[in-house]
Amino acid sequence: MTWLFMAIGVALVVGAALAYAGLWRSWSTHVHPTLVFAWLFGGFAIFGFAFFGAVVDTSAGLVGVVVALLAFVATLVFVALFLFGTPRWFIPRWYRSEGGR
Repeated sequence: MTWLFMAIGVALVVGAALAYAGLWRSWSTHVHPTLVFAWLFGGFAIFGFAFFGAVVDTSAGLVGVVVALLAFVATLVFVALFLFGTPRWFIPRWYRSEGGR
């Protein structure tokens, strides 16, 4: 089951990274940027906690703990972006130049 969550986390990170890089722009006329860019951190958090669950009982457990701590920080950033919105400096230049919100 942890592999499923790791795959979901990777998919969210890839989708958000493509949107941030400007390679996937069709969403920009329909969705607020917070709903897209925050998932970069949310995907990493999901992946990180699943990775921790997969390696906690192995010799790589310390690496899992470090990844889990980074995932916790990503979770805090994810929640902050949804609560307070995406700061202007975090929105990519291509979105701002197209007259985004």
